[in-house]
Amino acid sequence: MWAPILKIEACRICGTTERKHSARGLCNACRCRERYAKRGLSPYQKRVVSLTSVPEIVLAYIAGLIDGEGTVTAERPGRNVQGKWKSPRVRVIVAMTNEPIIKWLRETFGGALYIKSATERHKASFQWTLNGRLAIHLLEKLVPYLRVKLPQAKVAIKFGLIRLGATQTRRRTDDELAQLNSLKDRLLVLNKRGN
Repeated sequence: MWAPILKIEACRICGTTERKHSARGLCNACRCRERYAKRGLSPYQKRVVSLTSVPEIVLAYIAGLIDGEGTVTAERPGRNVQGKWKSPRVRVIVAMTNEPIIKWLRETFGGALYIKSATERHKASFQWTLNGRLAIHLLEKLVPYLRVKLPQAKVAIKFGLIRLGATQTRRRTDDELAQLNSLKDRLLVLNKRGN
């Protein structure tokens, strides 16, 4: 058996040959930047927001979005596929096909915006993700307004407070790691489809 030698051409924007390329001659990173630029966005915009200035009616609206279109979850501590240490963190996600709402969430609260291109059978979908400390603070503010995702929010807040207790100078104890894993398992049960 022989395999043909594939010629990998350089990306027409950055010139790299190390990343996977699309049929349009762009590496994945440049293709992503181009897709976001068409919508006037930056995929990695960071924003620090003071939640004390957010009106209660906006918090109630966001709680409704999270109840209906969102997910509250946490990542387990450990090593990822490449063997790098993965820090545990709380994550709030809202995904829908309404682009203006997702843009507004990101402009208001920061976080990240992801776009899933339209296919033959599906419209383009948009996902807003808020991680870490900001997600914990947002959930703390939303607890009075959440209905469906209230149990997940309470578990995620506990998870986040344990996670924030450790610093770069103080490692997590075995007991804390066990608690984080237990809380993550609880979130998996709560987020299981059909519950």
